[in-house]
Amino acid sequence: RKGLATEIRFTKDVTFMHKAILRRTFERIPPESAVSIDASGCQFIDADISETLEDFVKSAPTKSISVEWVKNGKGLQNQISGQTADAK
Repeated sequence: RKGLATEIRFTKDVTFMHKAILRRTFERIPPESAVSIDASGCQFIDADISETLEDFVKSAPTKSISVEWVKNGKGLQNQISGQTADAK
């Protein structure tokens, strides 16, 4: 089975309590998928979430997963050093 198109949309506040579900979501994304991250509604992001995103973005190429920042909220993409695409 080829990969899927997955959109991850953040709400206003993304705290450490969202870390487990975010990790599970990333683990379930099959190889050769395309992931779009929409952070336009994000006002706050916990450091744990930022680290989880960074880990995913850095490891995505090993599974041929492309990551695109669809919309950037409050400089979120700038916090992630492993970003792969510019925010629109």
